[in-house]
Amino acid sequence: MPEVMEKQRVFLLPGEFSVARKPTLLSTILGSCVSLCIHDTRTGYGGMNHFILPQTPLGETPSPRYGNVAMKTLLDAMLRIGSKKSDLIVHIIGGGNVVEHIASAGASVGGKNILMAADFCQKERLTIKSRNIGGERGRKVHFHTGTGELDVRKTQRSEWSKKATDRAKVLRTRKTRVLVVDDSQTVLSVLRRIIETDDSFEVVGQAKDAYEARDMVVEFDPDVLTLDIIMPKMDGLQFLRRLNKYHPKPVIVLSTIAKAGSAVASRARTAGAFDVIDKETLQLYGDRARAKAVLLPKLKAAAASGL
Repeated sequence: MPEVMEKQRVFLLPGEFSVARKPTLLSTILGSCVSLCIHDTRTGYGGMNHFILPQTPLGETPSPRYGNVAMKTLLDAMLRIGSKKSDLIVHIIGGGNVVEHIASAGASVGGKNILMAADFCQKERLTIKSRNIGGERGRKVHFHTGTGELDVRKTQRSEWSKKATDRAKVLRTRKTRVLVVDDSQTVLSVLRRIIETDDSFEVVGQAKDAYEARDMVVEFDPDVLTLDIIMPKMDGLQFLRRLNKYHPKPVIVLSTIAKAGSAVASRARTAGAFDVIDKETLQLYGDRARAKAVLLPKLKAAAASGL
């Protein structure tokens, strides 16, 4: 997106940022995400970002969806339009623990996002004017770049949030059930070994095609599926669309043709995939530690998503 926004009103989605020379109302809605709002007291310039996670996960392309990129991107954009660090004041907003499951495994995602923002400001010697952070509710944020005025309002808990919280409570009482779907018996075996290195997971089934997967979904009621795309009888995306129509489940697509930024990866998300992973980045036959680091956190997030 453009570094300099000349519009009077801009609404930011997750992974976006905006800076403005002219007075602009920047707005967004936050849950566990965090936004940094920057005001230049000398020029009246301002900017905002909105990031989802503190660090870029292994195997993913760096982008402003992640704090380590979003913070630097926003500051660099401000400096390019003529701001100086000594004139900047910042507000840190968001990082709510809107779904209880996040806090059950140590520091929450929201808490880590907050720490990322605060550490960045300290490292860059930016003046933090205010922090509107934490809690269990989301926030609607309106930031006036010209004046530096900030309006933050708490939101009511959404039905999704309530459902996800209830789901998380159930998952804390038992192992997370995983169904692995792939036409390669070798891949099925490797994935099972990787997933079950974490005692919180149980692989309840291994399906070689969509029809076996359909029967196992009904029989075992898995919490989350991994799904290949290239399979006999019915391809994975067709199965995913039918699954979401008749028996919705969170699905992580694992496929060698689902490269980051590819049309296939986009179609998988459109079909309803919770996340998409290029299977080659997992290095299933080599670095199992990498596969665990990439796959297991995504499985946990998907299972607890409340879908």
